[in-house]
Amino acid sequence: MISNVVGRAVRSIRRRALTLQGLMLTQSEKQRAGDAAHFWSESEQDETIQGLSHWRGAGRYSDDRVWLAIGEEHLKQFETLQYLTKKGPIDSMIEWGPGGGSNAVAFSSTVSKFYGVDISQANLDECKRQLSAAGFSGFHPVLVDPSDLSKVKSTCKSSIDPVDFFLSVAVFQHFPSKEFGLDVLSVARSQLKPDGIALIQTRYDDGTRRTRSKTANYRHNAIFFTSYGIEEFWDAAVARGFKPLAVILVPGVCYAYYFLSCADIPATESVDGKL
Repeated sequence: MISNVVGRAVRSIRRRALTLQGLMLTQSEKQRAGDAAHFWSESEQDETIQGLSHWRGAGRYSDDRVWLAIGEEHLKQFETLQYLTKKGPIDSMIEWGPGGGSNAVAFSSTVSKFYGVDISQANLDECKRQLSAAGFSGFHPVLVDPSDLSKVKSTCKSSIDPVDFFLSVAVFQHFPSKEFGLDVLSVARSQLKPDGIALIQTRYDDGTRRTRSKTANYRHNAIFFTSYGIEEFWDAAVARGFKPLAVILVPGVCYAYYFLSCADIPATESVDGKL
């Protein structure tokens, strides 16, 4: 008798939990965006978030070699993109989500004007500190509010001149929705010069629960919040005026690096060994 009562109570609790979970499966776009902005703004004081934002000296980046390696690796990928597009030296670029500034420092000897777009003022301030320490004075921070996509676009349009190169790595996977990421892709294309180039990394959906896009509970799911099918993102780039040249996949972490151009590239030389 007692076991039946206990069993019914347990089943009732489980049903309530499942009901609550079901209610939380989807939040509005604005709620998710607000949660994302609040989460990454905690880098001002939270060392864990600083580590996730790639701050120098935080978490595993207490080893300076690990921090510097981030920017060095993406600079090499940029050089591959230059080779593929036959693009000469660049003077200006945007990094969407510069975080603690490792990429910015690596590229500071390549450009004279560097726009950093972020939803966290603390990250922009840290990026500026690192660039100032490196002797670079061409940093232009752009703070955006992810809860208002139309304002994001207008802010970028009014604050950023057309640039040669767009970079965004380890960021699209943290966006509050797939739609937000596609809007950023549109902004990237609109802010690039006619012969501009872009390197964008996303998390690709490998069909597992871990990597599929989420629609609620940002804090719990921030690391694997947004993903795209490989062809899905490729086609989205084409639809927005990009000419995709290549994609490099990194299994395990499910990273996809897209090498994009705004201009048509004649297929002449072999690129074997460059990717």
